[in-house]
Amino acid sequence: MADILREITAWTLILTGLATCLSAGAALAALLMHITTQWLWEKA
Repeated sequence: MADILREITAWTLILTGLATCLSAGAALAALLMHITTQWLWEKA
C-alpha cells in the first residue's frame, strides 16, 4: 500500500510540475507576443 501511495505522490508531483511549466511557458509566450505586437505597431 505504501508503494502505491509513493507512486501516486511521485506522479502527482511530476504532473503538477509539468502543468506549472506549461502554464508559465504559455504566459511567457503570450507576453512576448504582446510586446512584439506593440513594438511592430509602433514601427508601422
